[in-house]
Amino acid sequence: MKLNKTEKYTEITSETTAFSDFYANFTKECPKTENENTIINLLAIENIEIKDINLFLEIAEKHHENGTSFVVISKDLNIDDLPDEINVVPTLIEAIDVIDMEEMQRDLLNM
Repeated sequence: MKLNKTEKYTEITSETTAFSDFYANFTKECPKTENENTIINLLAIENIEIKDINLFLEIAEKHHENGTSFVVISKDLNIDDLPDEINVVPTLIEAIDVIDMEEMQRDLLNM
């Protein structure tokens, strides 16, 4: 697992092709990023399934409650089959765009 911190977000990238290995490592690091905009990059994961993404549901909701964004990058899933509470996009650029849009929404709500 690789962490890349910027001013706007923390990107966590899988360095393994097995989701179970990544998720085990991620759950250890998760508390460190729950107050930050977080991008989970799963492009290296093979055969990712919707049930795997659903494991992030509680974490995504906690980020939302904390006023931060949580975005997953994966190309192999049908977005229509995923819960609305989890943002899943196919590229890093789109993940950053989601964070920007959610930050604007939060700013507008706080006016």
